[in-house]
Amino acid sequence: MRGDEEVIVREGGKYFKIPIKHLYVDTENQQTHVKETLRYPVRRYERKGREVRIEFLITHITVPINIEERHYRSLMTNKLGLNREQYNLFREVLQEKGGIQLTTRNGLIWQVKGTLNSEGQYRIDNNKTRIRNPLTNRRINLPNIYDDGRLCWGDVRNNNNHNMDTIPQMFFTFMESAFNSDLMNAARRFNQVKEWVIEQEESVRDEKESKSKQVKLLLIDKIREHSSTKNKVILLIISTIFKEDYTNIDGLV
Repeated sequence: MRGDEEVIVREGGKYFKIPIKHLYVDTENQQTHVKETLRYPVRRYERKGREVRIEFLITHITVPINIEERHYRSLMTNKLGLNREQYNLFREVLQEKGGIQLTTRNGLIWQVKGTLNSEGQYRIDNNKTRIRNPLTNRRINLPNIYDDGRLCWGDVRNNNNHNMDTIPQMFFTFMESAFNSDLMNAARRFNQVKEWVIEQEESVRDEKESKSKQVKLLLIDKIREHSSTKNKVILLIISTIFKEDYTNIDGLV
């Protein structure tokens, strides 16, 4: 179900028709209640004994992507083929935008598995945590995610007890972890992304002259010319430069 879909909920002897995004699950008796304060809506809740599987929809977010300078420079010069002047222009425009970012209104599915203790707290298994694109229901293409969907947490460990409000914060902890350069390559096809980028050329040329316009046209040309751009960070750069929801870009791959 989408977060904006409505369901009938019994609350205090009365029935209400409310959006999914305003629901939460009472872990003691498995009933669903209305809770306006839960920041990220519960998409799915499954429990078998002490074992649980929970899916949250992490929506309306902008998360900065921190990449070491040497990896970024190698990516921009070797993959996109930028010269020094072009590299500096890209860097300036990206800095004005707040750096490379993951931005999405559609949201991401944050799926966790773990156990529930007698006090209603959750111990999450990092190895079973996944991030999926709600538009495709496939794993999202992000640095630090293996081809089988497992997350590379690096030196981050997050197995402490959580409640329903703090589990989604694990997503942001993961996003702040140091990226593994070996996991930046996109695993699937790139042709549809290339076509989408090239299709933006006409509208970009109608924009007023600016450094942002220069970078967009440069990015279009480089992606048109180069076949070695199948990279997760390139997808994030495309999303950032064109201000496109990242799940839309990722959905093309």
